Amino acid sequence: MEHSYSIKTDSVSLFPLKREDIQIVRNWRNSDNIRFCFVNSGIISAEQQEQWYVSYLNKAKDFTFSIFANQLNKIIGMCALYNFSDDNLTAEFGRFMIGDPDARGKGIGVEALNAALKISFDILKLEKVVLEVYSDNLPALKTYLKCGFRIVETYMSERAELTRMIISKEEFVYNDK
Repeated sequence: MEHSYSIKTDSVSLFPLKREDIQIVRNWRNSDNIRFCFVNSGIISAEQQEQWYVSYLNKAKDFTFSIFANQLNKIIGMCALYNFSDDNLTAEFGRFMIGDPDARGKGIGVEALNAALKISFDILKLEKVVLEVYSDNLPALKTYLKCGFRIVETYMSERAELTRMIISKEEFVYNDK
């Protein structure tokens, strides 16, 4: 969905995903170390990415963000809020990746997630944010726990064990450092 939500912290900025960024995002998403972290782990063609983007723009309550590293002066990843509940008090966080190898392991993911949660609770007025992550994706689990998510359950999918996590507005403590 086209939206205008954005936020800037010391290290990162989140802004609406733009068409000119979708192919770099696709290249990151297709890399072996990232694509197997997604439920749909197949290779995505340029045409499929374009079709996804057009479909995304036509969906209500689906906010995808580019993650821009201020010090690196470039886009380094993406994340999204989608699957809003009927009462608009809960949404799912996902499509999260730090795709640029130069940006990994520097805490940028934690800052980006904190910024997305600030948008969730302060601007979108959500009460809860939920997510699912493969249980063996330890860097992502560590990021989610560091930002205040708590584990609700684990269960087996067709491919591997998934961990369902949640954070409420009351549990969230914004930290842009």
